[in-house]
Amino acid sequence: MKFLLFILLCIALHGNTRDTYAWDSTAAKYMPLQVGNIWVYYYNYTAPSTGGNGYEKYKITGITEINGKFFYSFTLERRVISGPAICDSRIYSAPIQLRLDSVSGNLYKTTNCGQNFEGVVDSLRSKMYDSASVCGNFQGNVSRCIDTSNVTIFGQSRKSKKFYVQGFEGSNLHEYTQDIGLSYFIYSQLMSQCRLNLVGCYVNGLFLGDTTLFVGIVRTSTGIPENFSLSQNYPNPFNPVTHFKFQIAESGLVKLTVCDALGKEVEVLLNRELNPGTYEADWDASAHPSGVYYYMLKVETSQLEVFTESKKMVFIK
Repeated sequence: MKFLLFILLCIALHGNTRDTYAWDSTAAKYMPLQVGNIWVYYYNYTAPSTGGNGYEKYKITGITEINGKFFYSFTLERRVISGPAICDSRIYSAPIQLRLDSVSGNLYKTTNCGQNFEGVVDSLRSKMYDSASVCGNFQGNVSRCIDTSNVTIFGQSRKSKKFYVQGFEGSNLHEYTQDIGLSYFIYSQLMSQCRLNLVGCYVNGLFLGDTTLFVGIVRTSTGIPENFSLSQNYPNPFNPVTHFKFQIAESGLVKLTVCDALGKEVEVLLNRELNPGTYEADWDASAHPSGVYYYMLKVETSQLEVFTESKKMVFIK
């Protein structure tokens, strides 16, 4: 009798596990949501009668509670190169508020979707050929995982998941890359097409590609300074934007970072080659708490010389 009860218990437990989800930490890595993360894309829109291209920067600036659920809020900055047309992706269409469900692995976005205040964008726990019902407000009703092969991005091979969504007279193809997020998006409808390509990101403390397009780096003088230098920020204290001035005496790799009072790097403002000259940059600290911060300038030249200097600043909300 005891043996029979044991067998029945095992069958019951096995049946329940089929309907039980556990937190899939791997799925969460395909769209890392953390305040301060930044993604910069090059967009290109083509159509018979219009077009446009430029850059878009998306930054997570805070967390908002809606109906007992916590969503990450984004800000958008756009730099138009030419043309009036812009892209409108499934994830980044306004308002940009996202959350990743810790049970199902579904990526949700705030929207009026039927009787709900949110809708599924994609199911990031999907495996090859899996499909998921998504909110039709996001240019289609079903999202299918069509590719899980590795991709090379920023010189590194990483796991990815590609999804296909069939919409009205059009389709979407988009790609999430592990530890990076949305890395590619293409939307086609009739004779028009929109593309987003990731050109840089700052995710969970990791800088990849180029995000300096929106930092606000301005070269104020082309004269060659005698020395490297970093000036005190102004204003100081500040709320929420402050400015930096620095001088580069020799061409080299220039990195400008911000650290908290404990020395933890919280944002990379600049990480690229610069020619000699005087520059100004700015930092918007609205996504960070009040407190003491340090900003550091590091320059590495072709002569293997390294210049570093840091200064203290105070952010008061």
